[in-house]
Amino acid sequence: MKMPLWLRDLSRRSLKNLFWYVFVATRGGPTRTRLMLQIIRNPSNARRLSEALQLDYTTIRHHLEVLERNGLVTSQGNKYNRIYFPSPLIEYNLDLFEEICEKIYNRADLREIRRRK
Repeated sequence: MKMPLWLRDLSRRSLKNLFWYVFVATRGGPTRTRLMLQIIRNPSNARRLSEALQLDYTTIRHHLEVLERNGLVTSQGNKYNRIYFPSPLIEYNLDLFEEICEKIYNRADLREIRRRK
């Protein structure tokens, strides 16, 4: 898959700042990290994500909106069958996401990402 032009224009530093802000610096960062790891492992709809992470559906919806607003997930489908996928921003910069996660979160979760590659 070819890298989109808009993605090439973002500097590595800008991406790192975005990832730190969304996944570490804000109160919901740990939840969004778990959610992103789950989406990377298995793209799903909000209901399945809430079941997999054992979190309330409205909590998942909130964090999905934050991730989508920041360009970190994409979605396809209608309201209830909307499936969430990692965006090209995450896919092309998975190493940066891993780097941030390694510094902050459980390394066992990261083994799942590496297996997907």
